[in-house]
Amino acid sequence: EYGCYQKSALSPRLTSSCRSVILHILSVFCDSTLTLLSTSPEAYVQNPNLVEDFYDLCGRSLQSIPNVLFAASDMVLRITQAALPAIQLQHREANNSVMRFLETLVMYGNEVEQEEGELAVNVPSYRPQVQSVLQVCGQELVNQLVRLRVWCHVIAGLIGGLPESRLRDSNVSVISVLYNLFDYFHDFFLQTVANAINAIPERVLSAKEKEAFMTVGEAAVGD
Repeated sequence: EYGCYQKSALSPRLTSSCRSVILHILSVFCDSTLTLLSTSPEAYVQNPNLVEDFYDLCGRSLQSIPNVLFAASDMVLRITQAALPAIQLQHREANNSVMRFLETLVMYGNEVEQEEGELAVNVPSYRPQVQSVLQVCGQELVNQLVRLRVWCHVIAGLIGGLPESRLRDSNVSVISVLYNLFDYFHDFFLQTVANAINAIPERVLSAKEKEAFMTVGEAAVGD
């Protein structure tokens, strides 16, 4: 079962020697799970426990052995694309697993400053790999987040329109994904949010309200 996967701190040497085995195991899980989920939109609703366990596995793997997963960039892209329909899934545990995976993925977009010198110990940067994923499905990711019922809470939180107590009642993982995009990919965040907001029918959000959201958002990033 995916749920029996345990996070382990693998040494670089062990990770290197077992890379092909680990990738093969993850590839088998991905192929079987993503094939099932791709059969129809209802597959996510009918198999929430599978979604939960699969994205728990992917999230833990990304946290523990990012070098292994990012070495197979196509796999990370496939997993991310398959996560998008699950953002709307009305199953708390499954949805949380998906959002934790996305949160972890976007966190690797943080820019890593490289030190110099013989004693320098530099952490690998996976920002280019995250950017590659966002270039393919980043807009749809933001579109899905915008469609969430909590989006108004998140937008209001970004522009200071909601008390903290209301924000704490929202899905923390959703807020974390958005803030990570906000922090690590400013221009991308503004552009994709603008596109998503402009796509909302004016009967839901007026043109004046859309403009107000984007004006305040740009000012916040400028600060």
